[in-house]
Amino acid sequence: MLNSIAAAILSLAPAAMGQMGQIVQYGNLESPTGAVHELLAAGASSGPEIGNQVFFDSSWPRQIRELDVLLRIGGTGPAQLEMRARLYMNDGPQGGPGTPAWDSHPVLAVIDPGSDVLLPFAGPDVIAGGCTWTVEITSRTGNPSAISLPQFDPPSMGSAAPGYWAHTGAGWTLTTGVHPFGARVWGDDNCPADFNCDGDVGTDADIEAFFACLAGSCVCGRTADFNGDGEIIDNDIEAFFRVLAGGPCQG
Repeated sequence: MLNSIAAAILSLAPAAMGQMGQIVQYGNLESPTGAVHELLAAGASSGPEIGNQVFFDSSWPRQIRELDVLLRIGGTGPAQLEMRARLYMNDGPQGGPGTPAWDSHPVLAVIDPGSDVLLPFAGPDVIAGGCTWTVEITSRTGNPSAISLPQFDPPSMGSAAPGYWAHTGAGWTLTTGVHPFGARVWGDDNCPADFNCDGDVGTDADIEAFFACLAGSCVCGRTADFNGDGEIIDNDIEAFFRVLAGGPCQG
């Protein structure tokens, strides 16, 4: 059964969906190049899976909570379609996209021509210091005009690898010479008290995982530089127990 995007479309002007305790980890919506890249050809009902490899500025991996992707369609009348977003870890060959981390599954949306529209995909709950995000359109009906991804550069938050990645049955391909697409990734604005990524916060297992990480054996992308100051010292131990008690990363 398809999911649906409530009210389907958000214009670029209103604030995004990010909730309290979340901040933008990657943002690329502020410096338009004037160029677009075709995601779905005119008259086509389905298109390829493509996206960008992006990186966050934070010193430790974040819990990703939402992906927003900007689309543009011309012509007249609405188009109904199924949007599918995915996230991949950047652990593939030569640092490219690799392990599948999240799949929105088909999401029913209706988009109108005119202003660029921002589609939110909430709920990835992926822990990462970056990722490769992709989108794919299938089952388009209605407005037959091409649907495109506007390009922006440079990102206002985080960074993007040059070009875009496409995934087919034959694997991944990288196309260079294309600016990154308009998108935004929201993540938690806090230190990871769930240090072993098992969904339980502040348990003995988190403490064990933290000290194992200090000894050089980290799990799920964690780092022993808990407070993100670039050094692994006693301050990180203090910060970890402060966060377990409900306090901030920085004392």
